Order: sequence, then structure tokens, then C-alpha cells
Amino acid sequence: MDYFSGGKRRLITTPCKEFSNLGANEIIKNVKIDFNKHVLYYDMEYAKYLGLKTDNIKFTLPEASSEVKANVDELLKDLDRTKPMVIIAPATTREMKYWDVGNWRVVVENLRNDCSLVFTGAEENKELLNEVGADKGLNLCGKTNLESLIEVFKRADLVISPDSGSAHLAWASGKPAVIAIFTCTNPKFYGPFGNEKYVAINGGLECQPCPSTQVCSMTGDKYKQCTRNPSPEKILNIVKKLLKFDTVNS
Repeated sequence: MDYFSGGKRRLITTPCKEFSNLGANEIIKNVKIDFNKHVLYYDMEYAKYLGLKTDNIKFTLPEASSEVKANVDELLKDLDRTKPMVIIAPATTREMKYWDVGNWRVVVENLRNDCSLVFTGAEENKELLNEVGADKGLNLCGKTNLESLIEVFKRADLVISPDSGSAHLAWASGKPAVIAIFTCTNPKFYGPFGNEKYVAINGGLECQPCPSTQVCSMTGDKYKQCTRNPSPEKILNIVKKLLKFDTVNS
């Protein structure tokens, strides 16, 4: 695809995957991937190669238009803002990255009295949101596009999500704390890149991070165990610290 992009300079690092080097005309050699460091540092090798400074890494998103803000005002008009606004965004891109539905239910049930819960997802995630308990809060399934979702995130106190675009978009919005729940993928490599407001967590299992991330190679009770961990109690304890709750009532 690089070859057909029309770009005059088509960069690739070595090692690379899926024959991507065939479309490149400039190769950044001997770039080592350290899976104990964030993938962003690997991406910055391209910027360094082009002579750009990478000392200060900053993420920005465009300011929402007045129309988008008015739309979000309408979506959230009935939300109780005397309580922390917590967004539950359980959808992600493939089966092995989903956190257990039962775990989500426990989290939702334990936060429903202390927080104003908002559920986000695309129209195709409607069944999932119903399963995790979207009736316990404001269900925005299918009601946002990318621009309005960013604005919704900017008004939240906390976003809880698996390893997904929602987790990273919420982090990039600069406002809420983010808990990103990782199953098969590596939280050190792919987690939100930030400070103490951004928590990337998995179950700490011996098979993590998964060498495949596509198909589970474990058997018996260990089959897809990463999707059932960490426990909802661990997530609730993190919520308590981030929102400075003395207790989380069921």
C-alpha cells in the first residue's frame, strides 16, 4: 500500500512485518522494539529520522464546534452532575480483547448509586451494552460520532474501557481519568501514554502478554482466562482511588 500512496518518501523500519518493506524507498535500520516501553517511542523513530524534535510529546484534539457542543448538551441534559460522570465503553475491535461481560455487570452495579453512568458504543454494540447494564445509566449507543464522542469524554470524570480506540481517545481529550483494561495485549506497550490519571492494567497472568492476541492457545480453566481478569474488585478499587471515594456502595 505504501508503494501506491503517491508519497515521495515512503519510510519503514527494520525489522518490519507483512512485506511492508516492499513499498518503501527509505529504510530506518536497526530499530529495536522494547515491549517494556510504550509503542510511541518506537513511532518516534520516524520523527527522529526526519530531523524532528521528540523531547516534548504532546497530544491535542480539535476544539468542538458550537453545534457539536449543543448536541452533547442535549444528550447529557438529564444527567445528574452532582455525582462523578463515569463512562462505560466496553466495546473493542476483536474477541480476545473483550473483558468479561459478568465483570462489567459487577462494576456497573457497584457504581450505579455513587456515579452518573454513561454508556458509549456504536450501533453494532447495542447488544453488548444491554448485557453489561446500560439500563443503569444514560445509554448513548449509536448516538455519537467521533466529534461528539470526544466532547462527551471531555465532560467525564472517568472512562473505563478495554484496550480500544475509546480508551486512547478519552486519554487524548485531556480531561477524564482513564482505566484501560487489557486482556491479550500488552499494557506497557499499548496502554495510554500519560501520568497517574491513566491506568493500564491486566490480570498479571503468566501467559500475558499473549504471543498471538488473535487465538487463545491455553486449555482447560486457563482458556481465555485473560478475558476474565483482572477481577472487577480490582477495577473498583482503582475507581475509588481515582475518584477519591471513601466507599463504593453496591
